[in-house]
Amino acid sequence: MASRTPDYLYPTLQTLLEETLRVIVYQEQVMQIAQVLSGYTLGEADLLRRAMGKKIKAEMDAQKARFIDGAKERAACRRPRPNDIFELVQKFAGYGFNKSHAAAYALVAYHTAWLKANHRSSSSPPR
Repeated sequence: MASRTPDYLYPTLQTLLEETLRVIVYQEQVMQIAQVLSGYTLGEADLLRRAMGKKIKAEMDAQKARFIDGAKERAACRRPRPNDIFELVQKFAGYGFNKSHAAAYALVAYHTAWLKANHRSSSSPPR
């Protein structure tokens, strides 16, 4: 069976999404996509991130227009269209979070699992 390589949509996005196999997981990825494709400044990209987190429709509509206009102006997006990319980025708002928080939660989960497996309390039910 042949392995499939992920489709990163644009070559410029490969370095941003390689770690997560094209799935937008972290807030930092959203900010970088906005910078690379639409010419956002770091401050503008942070406003996009905040708007997604708060899910304010008026702000999201303004950000969508800014994202699409920037991508067309830079000619960064040909196919799929810039609004398709924005829709992918917008879907991220439902589940994405800061990468440093993800790492911290993963470490806590690892330690908790290790402790549970290696130091069961006497009140724990038998295995």
